[in-house]
Amino acid sequence: MFVKRVLCAACGTEGTASDMFDAEGQALCQRCVEEAGRGKRVERMIDSTICARCGRDEGSRDLPRLGRLPFCEDCTRAVRNVPYPNWLRYAFLGLLMVAALAFVRNQRFFSAYAQLVRAGRDLKTGRFDQAVSKMESAARMIPESADMAAEVNFLKAIQFVQQDRSADAVPLLRAYVAAYPGDANAKKVLLQAEIGAAFESADYEAFLEKSLVLAGQEPNDPRASAGVASAYACKYAVKGEEEFARQARERLEAARKLAPPADPDFEEYSQRIEYRLATREIISRTEYHRRFPNGWRPEGSR
Repeated sequence: MFVKRVLCAACGTEGTASDMFDAEGQALCQRCVEEAGRGKRVERMIDSTICARCGRDEGSRDLPRLGRLPFCEDCTRAVRNVPYPNWLRYAFLGLLMVAALAFVRNQRFFSAYAQLVRAGRDLKTGRFDQAVSKMESAARMIPESADMAAEVNFLKAIQFVQQDRSADAVPLLRAYVAAYPGDANAKKVLLQAEIGAAFESADYEAFLEKSLVLAGQEPNDPRASAGVASAYACKYAVKGEEEFARQARERLEAARKLAPPADPDFEEYSQRIEYRLATREIISRTEYHRRFPNGWRPEGSR
């Protein structure tokens, strides 16, 4: 089995990547990190040939990354096929896992780490507001960390999307993607936010255009296919052209075939699309839930 090995920049000792530390781009062993890493931002190195989710060893081949973590192809698909918004939560947890490895022997860094751990717990249970607050607190403790500030903005962007404020999320995500251009997962989050912003601004042409792009990138994602149905349903609601309704229903049926059985997230989304087709009324997700806390069904099907 191939194990990625790295030389310590201070003493020349060779060790596995997972046993070494990264001190601002300098590889250091456990013995040298105390002295040579003093005053630097230090993180445990990650072996880019081993999947962070399943532990699969890819030999000498570096794996693509989601967030900052290496994932094999199977795990990449598994993460991306988790229904929205859960897959976003998973993506950010990947960033958080790496951030939690950082350590510096200084009280404020330990305090920041403690806040990170608490934020991670909130994130796992969907308490985004609390997680954002704790992440912001951690970022204030270590203002020199550009990575931490970026991660806070990433989480805030997710929060905005969930609050039907995608337009506020877009600039934060564009800045994140500019800082980490290799993060394919962040690019998908950005595209999702741009789709949401187009819907919120009633730009249904852009809504359809960007939804088609996402569906093309993720042909096996039921949510992406349903997004195209949602866009066509908006165009039908505005213009009343039956062709748009037909395409919306076709896309929604195709999405149903891709969705797992009895998926509550997908069922809720499909109900909102069906409501739009039945009533030609376009309402936000928040308004839909206010009106129909138990979901919506056409008259006669209850």
